[in-house]
Amino acid sequence: MNDEDAQVKVILRRDVWEEIAEETKAEFNRRLRALGIKTGKWPKTGQVPVEPSLGKELVFLAWAIRECDPVLISTAVRNWLGLVPEER
Repeated sequence: MNDEDAQVKVILRRDVWEEIAEETKAEFNRRLRALGIKTGKWPKTGQVPVEPSLGKELVFLAWAIRECDPVLISTAVRNWLGLVPEER
């Protein structure tokens, strides 16, 4: 891992993370299973290590919702899930 990969890309408040954690984990694990790769789980605290291509998708979602009205987060996640990975 190089220094750029190790940099923190986004920090979310706990309540915002909890709004997206389960659905993003389920989506990523579904895709990992389809590729025959071991699935993962989110740690209860601290940083969340994610495979780089999945991490990019997660960062873009996190950037989009990090300061939005909490009422809109579930809609943003649904819209994000409606996109194919290449569009994310």
